[in-house]
This record gives sequence, C-alpha cells and structure tokens, in this order.
Amino acid sequence: MRAPAESAVIRSAVTVTALTGKQSGNYNFSNEVIPNEAVTLTLNTAGTSASGALAVHSGGGIRPGTVSIAVTFDLSTASSSVAGTLQDNGQGGQTARRTDTGAALTVAASAINCMTGAFSITITGDAFASASATATYRVNLEGSSDIPEVDVQITTSTVETERRAIKLRYSREAADDVMAEWGFSLEPTIIQGIAAQCIAEMWVYATVASTFSITPGSGVAYNQQAHFADFIYNLNVASNAIQFATRIAYGNWIIVDQGAANVIESLPGTMFQAAPRPEYAMGLHYIGLLMGKFRVYKWLYLSALPGVSAYGNLLMGWKGTEPWDAGFVLAPQHQLYTTDQITLEGFVSRRGFATRNATKVINPNVFRRINLSA
Repeated sequence: MRAPAESAVIRSAVTVTALTGKQSGNYNFSNEVIPNEAVTLTLNTAGTSASGALAVHSGGGIRPGTVSIAVTFDLSTASSSVAGTLQDNGQGGQTARRTDTGAALTVAASAINCMTGAFSITITGDAFASASATATYRVNLEGSSDIPEVDVQITTSTVETERRAIKLRYSREAADDVMAEWGFSLEPTIIQGIAAQCIAEMWVYATVASTFSITPGSGVAYNQQAHFADFIYNLNVASNAIQFATRIAYGNWIIVDQGAANVIESLPGTMFQAAPRPEYAMGLHYIGLLMGKFRVYKWLYLSALPGVSAYGNLLMGWKGTEPWDAGFVLAPQHQLYTTDQITLEGFVSRRGFATRNATKVINPNVFRRINLSA
C-alpha cells in the first residue's frame, strides 16, 4: 500500500496516580494513627509551662492514653538539653519523662482534652528547652471526614508518532534469485529498529541499582562460576529496588549485552535454564530463564548506549498485566507499510519500507540498571 501523508498522529497514554490523604502515606495510611505531627508549644516566660493543640480530633476524638509528644527539656541536673516525652495518662492528664533514662520529671499540673486536642502541662524544677515538638497518637475516626482517602487523578500524556524508513535498491534478477532460494523480508529489520529504540529509552531513564565486579576479591580462592553466582545478589538488589519504588511487584525481565551475558550464561544449569538458540540470533532475542523468575533477553547493542560500562551491562524491568502497570508505551500507528515497487530499464528496482509508531517512558520506577566492573 502507499505511504500515508507526513502529518504525525497524536495518541494519549493514561496514568493513574494515588494522592496521599491526611495521614501518613506509608504504613499508617489506612489506620487511625497520626504519626509525627508537628506541634508548636506555647511556653511561659520561665519555660516551665507548655500548651498546644493536636490537629486531628474529629469523629470520636483522640483515644485516651495514646498521645505521645516528643519534646526537649532543659534540666537543672544536666549540662545540656535532653530529649523527653509527654505521655497521656488516660485520665485527662500527662506525665513527663526523660527519653534516655526514663526518669520522671515532677509535674505540677497537666490536662488534655481528647475531644478538642488541647493540652497543657507545668513541670517543677526544670523547663522546656524548645517550642518545637512532634506528636504521635490514635484517633477514633468513626463518622469523621478525616477518614483516610485516596484521590484518583487521571492524567493524559501525549506521545507523537515518528517514522522509521529504509530505502531499498536492488537488482531485479538478484532479488528473484534470492527470493527463490531463501526468501527475504525487511520486516524483521524494521521490528529490530523499533525494539532498539524502546530499549534505548528505557535505559536512559533507568537508575543504576548496583555494580558487580567480574573479578573475585583478593585472598579468595578462585572459582569463576561460584563468583559469578554472587551476581544473583545484584539482581535481587535491582528487583527489590523496583518493588520498593512501585510498591507493586518485583522485576521479572532482563536485557543483557555481551559482557553481562557472559556472566549469566556461565552459571550452572540449576540457576540459568538456557533456551534453545535461534538459528539466526539477530537483534533482541530470548536466551533463557534465570533463577526461575527472570526472563533474560540479549541485545548486543546495549553496550553502545550512554553511561554504559565497558565490562557489561544489564537492564531489568517489570512487566505487569493491567493498563496501569505500564512503564513504557509503544503505540504503533502503522506496523509496516511500503511504496510501490519501481523497476527501471536496467532491471534495478526501488522500494521504500517504513513503520510509524510512538514511544514514551511513563513510569521509570519499573526499570533498574546493573553495571559490571573489572
């Protein structure tokens, strides 16, 4: 078919982002714990009395006996300020203690209102050294608007298609002979070009997770295969880094260049199950399964990308099953199209082959790199 017009087609990639609510975005997000809330104390002139207010107390209020406020004391018996804690006693009052020894300070008066969050305390013989404090406590959020929430925001990111083209010129007689004997298609060459572009973009955005030395340490009895087995540690570092960054899953595929392939393909069969070698190993191709969890692909030109190591390189990623699992978008508009074949009077034919697709990295957290060193 004929090549389309030169105007590019714009497509959209959709990502979903979870926005943190009022509580901590980590392990306390869905429970009723308010961790490390910044509190500013109001101190009297002598610094012996402090008052303040806790921010979250709607619904059923603050749960009695759960308030712990980290403060700093200026003790009469110490040459410098020390860390301390104000603890809700569950009966409308508070206690004061040193953090290092657990020794109690003398409290003249104290109060805490679990429905309003207001508190006050006066100590005797000592003073507060700073108005800065942090509070951790639990609240009863039944019927409260402060229940943790996840706001889903859908954003679109435009990606523009680009054309990759090859102009072919050949002798008609030679082409007939080649096709009759072996068959020939430029489609694999085009596909290899697309794969190369995808890998290059993922590589540029990926963070280096670790570096593996291909030489055993000094004083270690030399066993090359046993040393190469230590490479598994670096793979686990990269895989766990992906899981930590995404909070979803571990790395499950690997692309290696010649140097990294030398290490992986030298591992014992119990660690690396090699796939049958293709008759023609051109471009990106699958070479086996590592540790039963990493699908390994080889692409020799990985070593030609920016920031690579001369000793070997590895790109790890995670491939999910849902649209929101995507880290990289490949949006083909036309997988392969050609111009009409033109044959001149000298039996020399001309023809153009091209593809049009869009690519974009949308979540670099699902990619990690490992560099090999001497």
